[in-house]
Amino acid sequence: MRRTPYAHTVMTAPTLALTAAIEALYAEFKRPQPRRIDGCPCCWDESDYVPLTTTPLRALTDQQLSNYSASVFLTAGGLGDYKYFLPRVFELAVTEKDWWPDTEVVLGKLKLAEWQYWPEDEHRVVQTFVDAWFDALATQAAPPEDGIYYCPPIDGLLCGMAWAGIGLEPYLKRLLDHPAALADLYYSNAQTMSDKDRLFSGFWDDVDPAVITGVKAYLRSDAVLDALTR
Repeated sequence: MRRTPYAHTVMTAPTLALTAAIEALYAEFKRPQPRRIDGCPCCWDESDYVPLTTTPLRALTDQQLSNYSASVFLTAGGLGDYKYFLPRVFELAVTEKDWWPDTEVVLGKLKLAEWQYWPEDEHRVVQTFVDAWFDALATQAAPPEDGIYYCPPIDGLLCGMAWAGIGLEPYLKRLLDHPAALADLYYSNAQTMSDKDRLFSGFWDDVDPAVITGVKAYLRSDAVLDALTR
């Protein structure tokens, strides 16, 4: 499933905290470049993996990494090469407007990588990056120019965090202080919640039902409605 990119997916100027968090990822996950990447022969050929094993990490483009990022742990790659590419993948997810795969898939790979069992320092820098990404989206959100709320970045990030097993409650509370981002989340889901009692993006369908129930309860809460009418 690929959705139409949202108008303000990319931060116009990544915050100092987000920039620092990206650099911390590069420092923590620094390791030798993979010599090859194993992949399903029906899905991968030499043209797919050679650029990944010959191009310097920070020079890898979104086109070169997209297929790997979508396929890793499914039809290509493993934990060792995933950790090597992780800083660049996360950086591109933040900075490239038309980046594919979607945020939900990018963060969902953390669950497949069983990141909850990683060394403490690795876990910490990933969590710090996610926090900085959330704060940047929350503070830089603005009403859509065309007035249409459609799969905004904050929705994709929260859903991806849920895929990764990151608890959403603290982040939802923080959104109450960011009315533009809160409006993005609320109005992009309001119609389908009213008509079908579900969240709009199909990516939410793969999230723990208890988490979905919590998000819907939050969006219907007096605290959210009060924040939207301040």
